[in-house]
Amino acid sequence: MRIVALLLTGVALASAAVAQTPAPAAQVAAGATVYDTAGATLGTIASVDGTDAIIDTGANKLAIPLASFGAGANGPVLAATKAQLDGAAVEAATTAKAALMAKLVPGAEVRGEAGQAVIGTVKSVSGELVLVATPDAEVNVPAASFKAGPTGILLQMSAGDFAKAVAATKR
Repeated sequence: MRIVALLLTGVALASAAVAQTPAPAAQVAAGATVYDTAGATLGTIASVDGTDAIIDTGANKLAIPLASFGAGANGPVLAATKAQLDGAAVEAATTAKAALMAKLVPGAEVRGEAGQAVIGTVKSVSGELVLVATPDAEVNVPAASFKAGPTGILLQMSAGDFAKAVAATKR
């Protein structure tokens, strides 16, 4: 399942030109089914954080601003179709991946998931593999294992766990 979360993309849908009464907070709650303006099921609310609701369409998860929801007879309503939601998720994931791949260039520092410790530098990129040079070894890591963070490129594991994994490959 493709997941597009707030951390990665912050996908937000603009309300269409359909006038909607804002949905009561009780309707926009985890577990609620979300409908489009024609009454078709869009997905289920996985969680709500006070600003956004995470909608699980079955194929994707998207963060949708609470202000985008209208009130419907059966539950919360969005002025979008399932195809539009899934299309927005695919577009956001593609954009995020392209932005990350643009940062995975030779010489770029790679940090552990906490963002503090530098664990190595990008030596090269070949397709979906990133060769990371560390003080102890050069290791091919799948590009999907990285994310952009406030301190640069983050490997989605701690610096300590990465060091243990590198040591295990030397045995």
